[in-house]
Amino acid sequence: MKVCIDPGHGGYDPGAVGPTGLKEKDVAMQIALQVGQLLQAAGIQVAYTRTSDSVSWPANVNQDLAVRSQIANNTGASLFCSIHLNSGSAAAHGTETYCYQTGGNAEKAGTLVQAKLVAALGLTNRGNKTANYYVLRKTSMSAILTEVCFISNPTEEALARTVAFVTKAAQAIAAGIAEYFGVALKTSTNAAATQTVNIKVAGKVVQGIIQNNTSYVPVRALAEALGKIVTWDGKTNTVIISPISITPVTTSSIKIITGLTTIPATMVGNSAYAAVRTLAVALEHKVTWDEGTNTITVK
Repeated sequence: MKVCIDPGHGGYDPGAVGPTGLKEKDVAMQIALQVGQLLQAAGIQVAYTRTSDSVSWPANVNQDLAVRSQIANNTGASLFCSIHLNSGSAAAHGTETYCYQTGGNAEKAGTLVQAKLVAALGLTNRGNKTANYYVLRKTSMSAILTEVCFISNPTEEALARTVAFVTKAAQAIAAGIAEYFGVALKTSTNAAATQTVNIKVAGKVVQGIIQNNTSYVPVRALAEALGKIVTWDGKTNTVIISPISITPVTTSSIKIITGLTTIPATMVGNSAYAAVRTLAVALEHKVTWDEGTNTITVK
């Protein structure tokens, strides 16, 4: 059992932007990381097209979609799930999910995810539909794309800003995918360990995750936002951030070594995540926390 999760947009492309400036790419990323964590805890393998705002494709929408589809097709996943927030008029509202055509496993998965989202979020049920979207058409596995809410609607944008909404959406999508695979999710108490957090650094926002009351950030995303040059040494299986080296130890954990200090970290998809404060201090930066906005700032 393996699913490829595609957080919509990213990098050069913010996706839709709400009335107060909330970006679709940021919320999609937050939801996607939680979905992946929940599914992994249930024993389902997870791959991602991206795990941060640093993307591997050029700033061209056609190449963007082609690379996403290629990444998904190379994962060996049997299900693809693209996560988005919708946009239309300020009055448009509700949740909808798409597959390429009816009558197959994609329609089954889409129906399950749509039902779980509507039940969890309480928004208008706009249905499980078909669409000729590139990522639905060009992926080699069953594929769905869900539009969680309308970011163009001020009320739904405000909901999408909250941790509670993001968590509910993630739990619903994960529950639908788990049911599709015939697997039960872990109890909701585990979901608290997969909340997301915004990390502001050098004028950019990087999405992190919270596990066991510790905030983790994608190593490359934070380092590059701070102007560091990140290189990969394939011979030693090490990521180099002068003066820090990051060496994968297993498929599920890594060590970050700086001087005589060893920093524990974890893998999410293909990205290394380290504790924000620990990594920032190692890079000689300070960290502050704003509980009101759920934001960590690295200075």
